[in-house]
Amino acid sequence: MRLFMLILIGLSCEAKPPEYSYDAEVFTITDLGMTMNGEAFTGILVQKGQNTTTKTPYRNGQIHGELIEFNHRSQKTLRVQPYQRGKKHGEQIGYYPNGQLKFISHVEEGLYHGVSKKYYDNGQMYSYTLYEKGEVKGHKLWRKNGRIYSNYVYRQGKKYGLDGGKLCFTAKDDKGATP
Repeated sequence: MRLFMLILIGLSCEAKPPEYSYDAEVFTITDLGMTMNGEAFTGILVQKGQNTTTKTPYRNGQIHGELIEFNHRSQKTLRVQPYQRGKKHGEQIGYYPNGQLKFISHVEEGLYHGVSKKYYDNGQMYSYTLYEKGEVKGHKLWRKNGRIYSNYVYRQGKKYGLDGGKLCFTAKDDKGATP
């Protein structure tokens, strides 16, 4: 029991990597990955945009850990994307500023695998894609009015189903484009 407690205390005391604000004169991308003053960067790179802040963890020049983007004012999380040794790995989640789910996907070692879903800002799903080791196996798109725009699967390398609609219609609505 004492050994368990010592391990638990040791893990909880692990230091967080230092955070650095992005500066183009200090940080560069090279063959090593992200470098700071010419050395492979380890730490959290903080990039502030007009409305958002992105915190990207690096280890030895490669993104490693959870990239997090959030809104300055509301502090709401907009995106969480885990990485492992420079590649997306794990459940990728994004949110609209109103808090609605924007996307959710699973990635293994940089390749989409399993179900990927995308949503309109009202919470209605507009895209459902099934991946197997980076390859699309099936895909379905809905217009904002709920009507199916595209629905197909791949079987033995061939595509079967509806891929799009009339070219004069968008995926978001049924209104014809004006020439």
